[in-house]
Amino acid sequence: MILERRRSMSNKKDEQVKTLLDVANLSVVFNSRGSQFTAVDNVSFKVNKGDFFGIIGESGSGKSTIGKTLVRLNKLSGGMINLDGRLIGNKKLSRADKSWLHQNAQMIFQDPMSSLNPIKTVLKLVAEPIMINKMIHKKTKALYQKITYIKPYFHYVFQAREFDLTNQYQRNYYQKLTDQYQQAINQINNFQLSSSDFTTGYKELVFLLDDWSEKVQSNIELSKKYFSDYKKIIDDYILDYDLKKYDPIDLEFDQAKLNQSNKAKILKYSQPVLDLKEKKVAKKALYKQTIKEFNELYLFRNFSELLSWLTTVESEVKSFKYKMIMANKPLDYVYAGINYYWKKAELKIIKLIKKDKFFEKENLDLLIKKINGHFADIFEPLVSIVINFSVELNQDILKTHKLTNQANTYLDLAKRLFHSIDRELDLKKVNETINQISSLINLHNYLVDANYLDRSFDQWKNDIYKNFDGLINEINQHKQESKRIVNEKNVDLFNLKKEIKQLNHEISENYQSYQISNKSDSINQLEQLKKVTLDKKTKRDQAIQDYKNKLPEIYANRNNLTQEVKKLEETYLSTKHRFHKLVKEKIHHLARTNHWHNKDLKVLIAAIKLRFKSMDAVDFEHKVTTKDKNIYRNLFLKLPKWLNWIYLFPLRSILIRDKVFDALNQVGLKPEHAYRYPHEFSGGQRQRVVIARALITDPQIVIADEPISALDVSIQAQIVNIMKEMVEKRGVTFLFIAHDLSMVNYACENVIIMHRGKILERGNVDKIFKNPIHPYTKSLMKASPKLSNIHLDLASFDEGLNYYKDYSVINKPSFYQVSDNHEVFCTKEQFDLWVNQKR
Repeated sequence: MILERRRSMSNKKDEQVKTLLDVANLSVVFNSRGSQFTAVDNVSFKVNKGDFFGIIGESGSGKSTIGKTLVRLNKLSGGMINLDGRLIGNKKLSRADKSWLHQNAQMIFQDPMSSLNPIKTVLKLVAEPIMINKMIHKKTKALYQKITYIKPYFHYVFQAREFDLTNQYQRNYYQKLTDQYQQAINQINNFQLSSSDFTTGYKELVFLLDDWSEKVQSNIELSKKYFSDYKKIIDDYILDYDLKKYDPIDLEFDQAKLNQSNKAKILKYSQPVLDLKEKKVAKKALYKQTIKEFNELYLFRNFSELLSWLTTVESEVKSFKYKMIMANKPLDYVYAGINYYWKKAELKIIKLIKKDKFFEKENLDLLIKKINGHFADIFEPLVSIVINFSVELNQDILKTHKLTNQANTYLDLAKRLFHSIDRELDLKKVNETINQISSLINLHNYLVDANYLDRSFDQWKNDIYKNFDGLINEINQHKQESKRIVNEKNVDLFNLKKEIKQLNHEISENYQSYQISNKSDSINQLEQLKKVTLDKKTKRDQAIQDYKNKLPEIYANRNNLTQEVKKLEETYLSTKHRFHKLVKEKIHHLARTNHWHNKDLKVLIAAIKLRFKSMDAVDFEHKVTTKDKNIYRNLFLKLPKWLNWIYLFPLRSILIRDKVFDALNQVGLKPEHAYRYPHEFSGGQRQRVVIARALITDPQIVIADEPISALDVSIQAQIVNIMKEMVEKRGVTFLFIAHDLSMVNYACENVIIMHRGKILERGNVDKIFKNPIHPYTKSLMKASPKLSNIHLDLASFDEGLNYYKDYSVINKPSFYQVSDNHEVFCTKEQFDLWVNQKR
């Protein structure tokens, strides 16, 4: 079943797969008391839109650190995070990017109470994201403006529909409740106990009132439906206004006013001047838009790519410097030292490039590749010498002073290469450096005859010069490109300014010539239009007056209907009061007849009062609905236009509550849960509240950091199913962080397995779980034997995790492909060994 479901989901996604999250070379380093701890080490992965992507690992593997870094709770030390085409991993984000990130990326934590304030209700807690991001403010203003616009056109028709709907609702509401309470009274009158025992009597009475409480509370749906229908009336009018489906008299009057206004403008300026003014406005808008788009593209998006590169290299410089300090062997010391100067040289180049801010993204990507290639050709031969002398250098640094000097010689070479780069990138200085290197190498025989990556020393010298020359050319091309982009922008802006100036000149000339011309025809046309407008206004006013003349009769009928509703309300309240009184009398009568103890009687009365209170919930909902309805009604009917702002904040409160109710409904909670506090919920319900809180902003991605690890097994499946339902219905992407492999196997489609801050295995869930290669993956599966599709002899597997001891500067691990969409991180020898073991 799992495979079939997964295939059906993957078939849908194959139609249009889009990468939503692209994490490249992500590193997170924490500094503590002068030492460094690498929590995430050069991690890269991609998550497609609508995917349920899993990250597995034991505690301390770095999986939660990745999740927190994605939402900027942790500061990344290097790498790049691209979410839907936006770089969100830089040191600083613009205010617009921060707001966008807060709306489109949400996080669910392991402990729900870590994000739930215990002194706030669920309504306030779930609403916090849309309040902080001011999402609801924009929606409220838009609705407020719409109602203000349509108010003059639908005032009287709205009044009629609103009254009919409200009257019908109140009649049904009071009549139904009165009938229910009357039936309850009849049942109480005929109620007989089956036994005189208090326990039996308590159960029978409480069960009876529970039954009636449930029936009475069912009327809450009447209030909800009424308010929904009420809002639908306004939505219908807004749609009619947009489609111009209002009264023909209003439409004709509006058109007449518009014609008169246009003619008045023509009379004042002339049509040619108005056309020129319109062109001028368009040119000014284009001028501002050109500057905005230029800054957005070059100063924010493209420049952010360069800043990400800069941050990554800075982190690598710090990392290699720390490795030099902590090295206990010459090999490790010199290897880290050469890479340290390599990255410092690269950092110098980046800072030179940074001065010229304007470039195309594609050209920057190509420039990065070329610069990396040049530095590799310069420094890698030196690294290869170190590796060739690895046997001699792989001894204790404290005991071999001679080899320490040898290591320092290699570092001196790297240091000289680094210092040959200055702000001017002068090739004369490069020549001096090469001569110094030649002199230094001639002093040591082991350097003269060394293998410089299958090259002689003379060949390496030529390559150094060529690559430095290539670096200079690349940077000069970058400068030229930056100048070209700025010049093109300045030329475009200059031409726009010139066109605007020319339009101003033409407007002035046309206006002056028009002022001295004969305007009698235009004046006569305007007078005719004024008469038409006045005629349309008179007809409209007459139609309104005719309706107003009918108002006394309408109000009389409405008053009669209102009086009938008031009588129904009084009947309902009196019936409800009689019910309460009868229940209390019945209880006291049964207590006297059956000789119940006073202490027992108090317990029963307390239980009955709780049932009465639950029945009163329907009246509370009715009052809230009436209050909210009156906000719309007063905004539409009573207040003048200049006082409408009074209801702006109450209107916002209604929209917030509706949004929260909708979010709670999506996770299987009821609207009444919004008025409770977090401590009144179970662990599973709290996690549902947290999911609702995360989904209320309609995010593109949700990072779920072990959301089910603290829950019961039965609740875990419910929470995961809710998240999967959000993926299927709303297209939300989930990054599911967990250490429970059985749940990851059930829920996820793609997965990465982490240990010690690195990805050890990645790919399709089914392929990894059927054919695990890495020892760490096998150890995780051994700890979870309930996995249904694992067919391995895990009991005999030795889980001593010492795989990383084979890593060294001369035996580096990398990703090797096991099959399509299945890769493992290891050395070549480890890969051959592990794959052969499988066979």
